[in-house]
Amino acid sequence: MLKNNDEDGLNIYFHGKSLDKAKISILSKYDNRMRYVCGGVANLDRQDRYLIYKKDGKYHVGVVYSGDDIKDDKSAVIDILKKGEKHTNHQKSNNGFEYVMTLYKNDLILYTKGKKEYIRYIDGINISNVDFDVSHPLINDNKNRKIALHVCNSIERLDIDILGNVYRNGKNFTKEAAQIIQNEINNKDK
Repeated sequence: MLKNNDEDGLNIYFHGKSLDKAKISILSKYDNRMRYVCGGVANLDRQDRYLIYKKDGKYHVGVVYSGDDIKDDKSAVIDILKKGEKHTNHQKSNNGFEYVMTLYKNDLILYTKGKKEYIRYIDGINISNVDFDVSHPLINDNKNRKIALHVCNSIERLDIDILGNVYRNGKNFTKEAAQIIQNEINNKDK
């Protein structure tokens, strides 16, 4: 039976004796995928946010990871991803790229390709192909939808309030967003 005042009660209960105390380091100094951040441990492989840039009329993306020490997205100097390019050959964001916006996982975006407008949620990014994995806001068909930013004419983040209203540049955009989604659904049947 466990006693409330027994400091090592669980060890004695399960093992019949008190076990030696040991400190276990959860972060090896040789593990370059982890870093101490604000008193805790961050996985450097986790993507925190995506910085969108524009150069020569095309959109480009840079990924910010948990361990990156970036305080201001607009002045950050990060690698710009390019399809088929090795990590060591990436251009830096301060090489003529104009900062446009920051996107996060589960952000709702409006983008245009050609003359068609689309609304999608961002699920993540495929680093090797430099395209976003996205999902449709209404249809959950588990299709593997992707957006390559360099072929988009425009892209912008939409805001959603707690009631589900959609806002574009601070103005209510709910009816227009619903119409864009409805037009896309109607045109799929044709």
